Amino acid sequence: MDNHESAFPQRSAGGLAAADIFYRNYNNFNFYVEDQDKENLYYEILRKIFPSLRFDKIFPLGGKSNIIVHARDSANASLPNRVYIVDKDFDDLLHKKETISNVFYLNKFCIENFLIQESALIEVIVESCPTEKRDDIRACLENHG
Repeated sequence: MDNHESAFPQRSAGGLAAADIFYRNYNNFNFYVEDQDKENLYYEILRKIFPSLRFDKIFPLGGKSNIIVHARDSANASLPNRVYIVDKDFDDLLHKKETISNVFYLNKFCIENFLIQESALIEVIVESCPTEKRDDIRACLENHG
């Protein structure tokens, strides 16, 4: 981090975890995500998926471990309709997946994987490996997707 970045105030993990209390009267649902720099991306996606829900802010908690701690903390039970969204990463393969009722794992590695169009990915692969056939690439993606 350079001096310019360190000049901006940042919330601590505790500050991030407590931000939801200020939105108690504005959010029907509180959505919590891992990454501080992706809350707007999640907000736009969730707004399109759930247009009738009332929520004004997504709460980034600064990492999966903070999500798990927040979800398990009984002090947060006073906030109804808490939804925790975490990247799958490799938690399923490493047997690290948590079983908590309001913690939801994306069924892909990360949120950005939902935004990748198959046709665009195929074109990038063909550009990098021009001898590959599009149908073969598509079949490979379907077998591993």
